Amino acid sequence: MNIRALIAEDEWPARAELAWLLQREKDVTLCPAAETGDQLLALYDQHRPDVIFLDIQMPGLSGMEAARRLLNEDRGDGNPPVTGLHHRL
Repeated sequence: MNIRALIAEDEWPARAELAWLLQREKDVTLCPAAETGDQLLALYDQHRPDVIFLDIQMPGLSGMEAARRLLNEDRGDGNPPVTGLHHRL
């Protein structure tokens, strides 16, 4: 089984580390990463990931608002699992 994962994170170090960890898994394929909530919505519609790793605070449309939109809008394929991320450097 292959799992398509999308990372939505505006800070490059966090995005790169999570991508590195996920790429080590044989059954995970990374979709292009999003740096904003608006990019997340567009990339979700293009790639239909199985799971989303989502930063809560991003510039523009926040991760929380992007998740709300994904969960409230009918995109025809059910709701993807979303994991919320928040960190401080």
